[in-house]
Amino acid sequence: MAASSVRRHEEFLNRFGYIKTNDSSLDISSSAVRAFQRFVGLNQTGIIDELTWQKMREPRCGNKDLRRIQRRKRYILQGSRWPSNEPLTFRIVKYPTTFPQQFVDAELTKALKLWSSASSLEFEHRKLKKYDEQKSNNLDPKTDIRISFEIGDHGDTEPFDGPGNVLGHAFFPQYGGDAHFDNDEYWTLKSTDGVNLFQVAAHEFGHSLGLEHSNKPDAIMAPFFKGYTPNFTLQEDDIRAIQALYGGKPSKSFSSPLSNSIETYQAVSKQMAPSVKSSNKNSALCLDPQFDAIITIDDDTYIFKGI
Repeated sequence: MAASSVRRHEEFLNRFGYIKTNDSSLDISSSAVRAFQRFVGLNQTGIIDELTWQKMREPRCGNKDLRRIQRRKRYILQGSRWPSNEPLTFRIVKYPTTFPQQFVDAELTKALKLWSSASSLEFEHRKLKKYDEQKSNNLDPKTDIRISFEIGDHGDTEPFDGPGNVLGHAFFPQYGGDAHFDNDEYWTLKSTDGVNLFQVAAHEFGHSLGLEHSNKPDAIMAPFFKGYTPNFTLQEDDIRAIQALYGGKPSKSFSSPLSNSIETYQAVSKQMAPSVKSSNKNSALCLDPQFDAIITIDDDTYIFKGI
Protein backbone atom coordinates (compact mmCIF):
# COMPACT_ATOMS: atom_id res chain seq x y z
CA MET A 1 0.00 0.00 0.00
CA ALA A 2 1.34 3.44 -0.92
CA ALA A 3 2.66 5.61 1.89
CA SER A 4 0.18 8.36 1.00
CA SER A 5 -2.75 5.96 1.39
CA VAL A 6 -1.48 4.75 4.76
CA ARG A 7 -1.16 8.34 5.90
CA ARG A 8 -4.75 9.13 4.86
CA HIS A 9 -6.00 6.08 6.72
CA GLU A 10 -4.12 7.08 9.85
CA GLU A 11 -5.38 10.65 9.63
CA PHE A 12 -8.97 9.43 9.38
CA LEU A 13 -8.67 6.96 12.27
CA ASN A 14 -6.95 9.54 14.44
CA ARG A 15 -9.40 12.34 13.64
CA PHE A 16 -12.46 10.30 14.50
CA GLY A 17 -11.18 8.80 17.73
CA TYR A 18 -10.00 5.31 16.80
CA ILE A 19 -6.29 5.78 17.53
CA LYS A 20 -5.06 6.31 21.06
CA THR A 21 -2.00 8.46 21.61
CA ASN A 22 0.05 5.44 22.71
CA ASP A 23 -0.97 3.16 19.83
CA SER A 24 1.82 1.48 17.92
CA SER A 25 1.80 1.27 14.13
CA LEU A 26 0.63 -2.34 14.48
CA ASP A 27 -2.36 -1.19 16.55
CA ILE A 28 -3.19 1.38 13.88
CA SER A 29 -3.27 -1.26 11.18
CA SER A 30 -5.30 -3.78 13.18
CA SER A 31 -7.21 -2.85 16.34
CA ALA A 32 -8.07 0.68 15.21
CA VAL A 33 -9.30 -0.57 11.84
CA ARG A 34 -11.34 -3.31 13.51
CA ALA A 35 -12.86 -0.76 15.88
CA PHE A 36 -13.99 1.35 12.93
CA GLN A 37 -15.32 -1.69 11.08
CA ARG A 38 -17.23 -2.77 14.16
CA PHE A 39 -18.74 0.69 14.60
CA VAL A 40 -20.04 0.88 11.02
CA GLY A 41 -21.12 -2.76 10.76
CA LEU A 42 -18.44 -4.14 8.42
CA ASN A 43 -16.57 -7.42 8.74
CA GLN A 44 -13.88 -6.93 11.37
CA THR A 45 -10.83 -7.97 9.38
CA GLY A 46 -8.45 -5.31 10.68
CA ILE A 47 -7.53 -4.62 7.06
CA ILE A 48 -8.58 -1.56 5.10
CA ASP A 49 -10.18 -3.25 2.13
CA GLU A 50 -12.19 -1.50 -0.57
CA LEU A 51 -15.46 -1.52 1.42
CA THR A 52 -13.74 -0.06 4.48
CA TRP A 53 -11.99 2.67 2.50
CA GLN A 54 -15.23 3.46 0.67
CA LYS A 55 -16.99 3.92 4.01
CA MET A 56 -14.22 6.19 5.23
CA ARG A 57 -14.75 8.46 2.24
CA GLU A 58 -18.50 8.93 2.71
CA PRO A 59 -19.76 12.41 3.66
CA ARG A 60 -20.07 12.64 7.40
CA CYS A 61 -20.11 14.69 10.59
CA GLY A 62 -16.79 16.06 11.81
CA ASN A 63 -17.31 15.01 15.44
CA LYS A 64 -15.40 12.00 16.70
CA ASP A 65 -17.04 8.60 16.84
CA LEU A 66 -15.22 8.28 20.17
CA ARG A 67 -14.06 5.31 22.14
CA ARG A 68 -17.14 3.94 23.83
CA ILE A 69 -18.29 1.62 21.07
CA GLN A 70 -19.01 -1.57 23.01
CA ARG A 71 -21.81 -0.42 25.28
CA ARG A 72 -25.06 -2.35 25.31
CA LYS A 73 -27.01 0.76 24.44
CA ARG A 74 -26.62 1.83 20.84
CA TYR A 75 -27.02 5.50 21.65
CA ILE A 76 -24.29 7.30 23.60
CA LEU A 77 -24.71 10.29 25.89
CA GLN A 78 -21.84 12.75 26.12
CA GLY A 79 -22.57 13.56 29.74
CA SER A 80 -23.53 17.24 29.67
CA ARG A 81 -27.00 18.65 29.18
CA TRP A 82 -28.89 21.93 29.13
CA PRO A 83 -31.20 23.02 31.93
CA SER A 84 -34.65 22.09 30.65
CA ASN A 85 -36.77 24.41 32.77
CA GLU A 86 -36.92 27.13 30.10
CA PRO A 87 -36.69 27.29 26.29
CA LEU A 88 -33.26 27.02 24.67
CA THR A 89 -32.48 29.95 22.43
CA PHE A 90 -30.74 29.68 19.08
CA ARG A 91 -29.42 32.23 16.63
CA ILE A 92 -28.01 31.93 13.11
CA VAL A 93 -25.05 34.28 13.26
CA LYS A 94 -23.67 33.56 9.79
CA TYR A 95 -25.79 32.40 6.86
CA PRO A 96 -24.61 30.38 3.83
CA THR A 97 -23.75 32.47 0.80
CA THR A 98 -25.78 30.45 -1.72
CA PHE A 99 -28.95 29.53 0.19
CA PRO A 100 -31.88 31.92 0.85
CA GLN A 101 -32.05 32.99 4.48
CA GLN A 102 -35.76 32.28 4.88
CA PHE A 103 -35.18 28.67 3.82
CA VAL A 104 -32.27 28.34 6.23
CA ASP A 105 -34.46 29.64 9.07
CA ALA A 106 -37.23 27.20 8.19
CA GLU A 107 -35.01 24.12 7.80
CA LEU A 108 -33.01 24.69 10.98
CA THR A 109 -36.14 25.40 13.00
CA LYS A 110 -37.70 22.21 11.65
CA ALA A 111 -34.58 20.24 12.60
CA LEU A 112 -34.76 21.45 16.20
CA LYS A 113 -38.47 20.63 16.35
CA LEU A 114 -37.60 16.99 15.69
CA TRP A 115 -35.86 16.90 19.06
CA SER A 116 -38.46 18.95 20.93
CA SER A 117 -41.25 16.73 19.60
CA ALA A 118 -39.80 13.76 21.51
CA SER A 119 -38.60 15.47 24.69
CA SER A 120 -39.31 18.19 27.22
CA LEU A 121 -37.13 20.63 25.27
CA GLU A 122 -38.45 23.86 23.77
CA PHE A 123 -36.61 26.23 21.44
CA GLU A 124 -36.81 29.94 20.73
CA HIS A 125 -35.36 31.51 17.57
CA ARG A 126 -33.60 34.82 18.17
CA LYS A 127 -33.02 36.46 14.84
CA LEU A 128 -30.08 38.71 14.09
CA LYS A 129 -30.55 42.43 14.13
CA LYS A 130 -29.75 44.14 10.83
CA TYR A 131 -26.50 45.64 12.04
CA ASP A 132 -25.30 42.21 13.19
CA GLU A 133 -26.01 40.28 9.98
CA GLN A 134 -22.42 40.47 8.73
CA LYS A 135 -20.80 39.65 12.08
CA SER A 136 -19.77 36.01 12.44
CA ASN A 137 -18.47 36.64 15.97
CA ASN A 138 -21.79 37.70 17.41
CA LEU A 139 -21.40 36.29 20.93
CA ASP A 140 -24.72 37.26 22.46
CA PRO A 141 -24.50 35.83 25.99
CA LYS A 142 -28.26 35.41 26.04
CA THR A 143 -28.21 32.95 23.12
CA ASP A 144 -27.61 29.29 23.95
CA ILE A 145 -26.90 27.72 20.54
CA ARG A 146 -25.16 29.82 17.88
CA ILE A 147 -25.20 28.53 14.32
CA SER A 148 -22.86 29.55 11.52
CA PHE A 149 -21.77 28.51 8.04
CA GLU A 150 -17.98 28.60 7.80
CA ILE A 151 -15.17 27.94 5.32
CA GLY A 152 -11.89 26.12 5.99
CA ASP A 153 -10.06 27.17 9.15
CA HIS A 154 -12.63 29.12 11.15
CA GLY A 155 -10.95 29.36 14.54
CA ASP A 156 -12.03 26.26 16.45
CA THR A 157 -9.14 23.86 15.58
CA GLU A 158 -11.52 21.80 13.41
CA PRO A 159 -11.14 23.26 9.89
CA PHE A 160 -13.55 22.30 7.15
CA ASP A 161 -12.26 20.56 4.04
CA GLY A 162 -14.32 21.94 1.16
CA PRO A 163 -17.10 20.09 -0.71
CA GLY A 164 -17.72 16.52 0.45
CA ASN A 165 -16.30 14.56 3.37
CA VAL A 166 -16.91 16.61 6.56
CA LEU A 167 -20.23 18.48 6.36
CA GLY A 168 -20.43 20.05 9.79
CA HIS A 169 -19.67 19.67 13.48
CA ALA A 170 -21.13 20.81 16.78
CA PHE A 171 -20.10 21.29 20.38
CA PHE A 172 -21.66 19.61 23.39
CA PRO A 173 -23.60 21.70 25.94
CA GLN A 174 -20.66 22.03 28.32
CA TYR A 175 -18.64 23.60 25.48
CA GLY A 176 -21.36 26.01 24.39
CA GLY A 177 -23.51 23.95 22.02
CA ASP A 178 -22.59 25.89 18.87
CA ALA A 179 -23.12 24.22 15.48
CA HIS A 180 -20.98 24.90 12.39
CA PHE A 181 -21.74 23.91 8.80
CA ASP A 182 -19.33 23.86 5.86
CA ASN A 183 -20.28 26.77 3.62
CA ASP A 184 -18.52 25.07 0.68
CA GLU A 185 -21.17 22.34 0.56
CA TYR A 186 -23.99 22.46 -1.98
CA TRP A 187 -26.86 22.73 0.50
CA THR A 188 -30.31 21.75 -0.76
CA LEU A 189 -33.78 20.89 0.48
CA LYS A 190 -36.03 18.04 -0.66
CA SER A 191 -33.62 17.04 -3.42
CA THR A 192 -31.36 14.09 -4.15
CA ASP A 193 -28.79 16.58 -5.41
CA GLY A 194 -26.31 18.13 -3.01
CA VAL A 195 -26.49 17.86 0.78
CA ASN A 196 -29.83 18.08 2.57
CA LEU A 197 -29.55 20.86 5.14
CA PHE A 198 -32.45 19.67 7.29
CA GLN A 199 -31.00 16.18 7.77
CA VAL A 200 -27.46 17.34 8.54
CA ALA A 201 -28.77 20.02 10.92
CA ALA A 202 -30.89 17.49 12.81
CA HIS A 203 -27.75 15.41 13.37
CA GLU A 204 -25.53 18.31 14.44
CA PHE A 205 -28.17 19.64 16.82
CA GLY A 206 -28.17 16.22 18.48
CA HIS A 207 -24.56 16.95 19.48
CA SER A 208 -25.52 20.47 20.61
CA LEU A 209 -28.03 18.82 22.96
CA GLY A 210 -25.56 16.30 24.40
CA LEU A 211 -25.69 13.20 22.18
CA GLU A 212 -22.68 11.44 20.70
CA HIS A 213 -22.57 9.28 17.59
CA SER A 214 -24.62 6.10 17.43
CA ASN A 215 -23.45 2.91 15.78
CA LYS A 216 -27.02 2.10 14.77
CA PRO A 217 -27.00 2.85 11.02
CA ASP A 218 -30.57 4.13 10.70
CA ALA A 219 -30.30 6.54 13.64
CA ILE A 220 -30.09 10.26 13.02
CA MET A 221 -27.02 10.25 15.26
CA ALA A 222 -25.14 7.80 13.03
CA PRO A 223 -22.13 9.79 11.75
CA PHE A 224 -22.57 9.34 7.99
CA PHE A 225 -24.87 11.29 5.67
CA LYS A 226 -27.10 8.78 3.88
CA GLY A 227 -28.44 11.09 1.20
CA TYR A 228 -31.83 12.74 0.95
CA THR A 229 -34.44 10.74 2.85
CA PRO A 230 -38.14 11.64 2.45
CA ASN A 231 -40.11 11.52 5.72
CA PHE A 232 -36.86 11.86 7.66
CA THR A 233 -37.53 11.61 11.39
CA LEU A 234 -36.11 10.45 14.72
CA GLN A 235 -35.59 6.72 15.11
CA GLU A 236 -36.16 4.74 18.30
CA ASP A 237 -32.46 4.96 19.16
CA ASP A 238 -32.54 8.77 18.90
CA ILE A 239 -35.72 9.03 20.96
CA ARG A 240 -34.31 6.87 23.74
CA ALA A 241 -31.17 8.99 23.80
CA ILE A 242 -32.83 12.40 23.96
CA GLN A 243 -35.33 11.21 26.56
CA ALA A 244 -32.52 9.78 28.69
CA LEU A 245 -31.21 13.35 28.97
CA TYR A 246 -34.38 15.46 29.03
CA GLY A 247 -37.32 13.16 29.63
CA GLY A 248 -40.33 12.68 27.39
CA LYS A 249 -42.79 15.23 26.08
CA PRO A 250 -45.02 16.41 28.94
CA SER A 251 -48.64 15.44 28.32
CA LYS A 252 -51.46 17.90 28.87
CA SER A 253 -53.91 16.67 31.46
CA PHE A 254 -57.13 18.04 32.92
CA SER A 255 -58.48 17.53 36.39
CA SER A 256 -61.33 15.00 36.28
CA PRO A 257 -62.69 14.07 39.72
CA LEU A 258 -63.76 10.62 38.60
CA SER A 259 -63.75 9.42 42.18
CA ASN A 260 -67.33 10.72 42.33
CA SER A 261 -69.70 7.91 41.52
CA ILE A 262 -72.15 7.94 38.63
CA GLU A 263 -74.95 7.87 41.20
CA THR A 264 -73.69 11.11 42.72
CA TYR A 265 -73.49 12.69 39.27
CA GLN A 266 -77.01 11.58 38.41
CA ALA A 267 -78.31 12.97 41.69
CA VAL A 268 -76.75 16.34 40.91
CA SER A 269 -78.27 16.22 37.42
CA LYS A 270 -81.75 15.60 38.80
CA GLN A 271 -81.41 18.51 41.22
CA MET A 272 -80.35 20.82 38.41
CA ALA A 273 -82.91 19.60 35.89
CA PRO A 274 -85.90 21.76 37.01
CA SER A 275 -83.91 24.98 36.66
CA VAL A 276 -82.70 24.17 33.15
CA LYS A 277 -84.90 25.87 30.58
CA SER A 278 -83.26 25.89 27.21
CA SER A 279 -84.13 24.82 23.70
CA ASN A 280 -80.46 24.54 22.81
CA LYS A 281 -79.48 21.18 21.37
CA ASN A 282 -76.90 20.82 24.18
CA SER A 283 -79.56 21.00 26.89
CA ALA A 284 -79.38 17.23 27.36
CA LEU A 285 -75.70 17.41 28.22
CA CYS A 286 -76.32 16.73 31.90
CA LEU A 287 -78.02 13.44 31.09
CA ASP A 288 -74.78 12.09 29.63
CA PRO A 289 -72.67 10.51 32.40
CA GLN A 290 -69.46 11.13 30.43
CA PHE A 291 -67.88 14.44 31.39
CA ASP A 292 -64.46 16.02 31.88
CA ALA A 293 -64.80 17.82 35.21
CA ILE A 294 -67.31 18.82 37.90
CA ILE A 295 -66.86 21.56 40.48
CA THR A 296 -69.05 23.24 43.11
CA ILE A 297 -68.63 26.96 43.82
CA ASP A 298 -70.93 28.86 46.23
CA ASP A 299 -73.47 26.02 46.19
CA ASP A 300 -73.59 26.08 42.38
CA THR A 301 -72.40 22.97 40.54
CA TYR A 302 -70.63 23.32 37.18
CA ILE A 303 -70.09 20.43 34.78
CA PHE A 304 -67.49 20.62 32.00
CA LYS A 305 -67.50 18.54 28.85
CA GLY A 306 -65.28 18.76 25.76
CA ILE A 307 -62.49 20.83 27.34
